[in-house]
Amino acid sequence: MFETVWSILGMGIYLVLLPFLYGSLLCKNSRRGEWISRYVYGMLGMMAVFQIACVPLVLTHRALHEAVILWHILLVLSGIFLWKGKKKPQGVKRIRRKKWTVEEGVLLAAVLALLAVQCAAYVFGTHIDDDDARYVANAVAAYETDTMYYYHPNTGEPMDYFMGEIGKETTSPMMMFYAAVSFLVRVHPTILIHTVWAVVWLLVSYGVYWMISGCFYPENRRNRLVFLIFAMVLQIFGNTSIYTSQTFLLTRLWQGKALVPAVFAPFFLHLFLRRFGGTKEAWYRDLVLANLAACLCSGMGVYLSAVLAVVIVLVTAVREKSLGTFIKGCFCCVPNAVYTGLYILVHLVLIR
Repeated sequence: MFETVWSILGMGIYLVLLPFLYGSLLCKNSRRGEWISRYVYGMLGMMAVFQIACVPLVLTHRALHEAVILWHILLVLSGIFLWKGKKKPQGVKRIRRKKWTVEEGVLLAAVLALLAVQCAAYVFGTHIDDDDARYVANAVAAYETDTMYYYHPNTGEPMDYFMGEIGKETTSPMMMFYAAVSFLVRVHPTILIHTVWAVVWLLVSYGVYWMISGCFYPENRRNRLVFLIFAMVLQIFGNTSIYTSQTFLLTRLWQGKALVPAVFAPFFLHLFLRRFGGTKEAWYRDLVLANLAACLCSGMGVYLSAVLAVVIVLVTAVREKSLGTFIKGCFCCVPNAVYTGLYILVHLVLIR
């Protein structure tokens, strides 16, 4: 009974409360302070901190609980730094929200209905994907044995070195992130990944689209809702092949390679549009945040996030005629270069 209560309470803490609190620190006293943005930033921030904490421990064959402890320590330290180091910007006026009209209420109801249908598809009709024989198996092995990438997911035998495809996950330990949360809330990773996490990432993905709509229509709630409905319809009817980003979004969003197009590509677009609109606040920090979080997801996240970051930085630098913008933006991709180098060493079996 106690374990069931803690599982429910723990999921509320780690999947709702903690991301919102951490995101509130990242968006403290800024124009991005609406609660949806805070949740998105908080979830990406938690991922970025876990990436920093976990990779060194994976490469040195440490236990899962040690990664969990270090993750919490870094979250607390970074939270204190954000809380004390951020001063309220001068001249920032809070936008006064108008009362909801009947038209906006109807549009909101349509958004919630479309969102409920997509969430229900995950909760009641979970897609069984063959790739989970490696992905989810790694999370289950970590959860059951308190290790990280020690047992081969196909044979269950201990590995003398990081073999084959496992090498990519040593620098993108997304499954260890899932295993860590499962370890904390005491819910089996298979259950948490295929149902709860899938819904969480779906909400985060549409949260990013909501942030994008704010770049186009910052004070027009009606147009933002129409934009979100249009995005949802495109996603629902985008299953034109098994390789489209829409298919990945609505069938196996828990996989890191699905998160990259569903969350991080739109998030980089949001960062570009925000800078294009004249907002320079915390832009470079958010680029580093996005790169680190994307690196956690998959090897594709390591490379694609760097490419997207360089592209938006280059366009921004040309538009602003600023070489400094380009140089500082490229420095934001240092984590991608570091993890690429580590993967090469793992691939060459120089790191065992």
